[in-house]
Amino acid sequence: MWVRLFTRGGNHHNMPHEVVTKILLVVAAIAIVGIASAVLLYFVGTGSVKVDMLIERLELRQGSGIATIRNVSNIRVMRVDRLELVCSSRTVELDPGMIPTPIPPGLAHTLVFRHDVDAGDSCKLFIEAEAEGGYRIAVSSAEAPVRSM
Repeated sequence: MWVRLFTRGGNHHNMPHEVVTKILLVVAAIAIVGIASAVLLYFVGTGSVKVDMLIERLELRQGSGIATIRNVSNIRVMRVDRLELVCSSRTVELDPGMIPTPIPPGLAHTLVFRHDVDAGDSCKLFIEAEAEGGYRIAVSSAEAPVRSM
């Protein structure tokens, strides 16, 4: 195709074979560099990193609670630094060690915990954590009422 493109014309001058070869080599080199760059960038990991956790469920009864959290990141959550029940009347510190780490992407954990918040109060679960690469995560649930037994 390239040879025909350069050899057709009204004046019927043929392009020297060396020039056509050099043009084809330059085009091939550009294509190879582009493909190699795309492959290298894919494997080096310059793609986007998604860092997030989701509190799928929070149910509170007087004296106890249950929560399900999921790592919706595309990297592992390495440690949980803070785990709190933030209520309208006060904040209750929970043990961050209740959440086993590291948490691989997509994995969910269900926590069962004790608290001393009275029925009728409403609370949010707050989690602060660190993911691979030093990325920080802070997530809070929707507000849930503390129900009586």
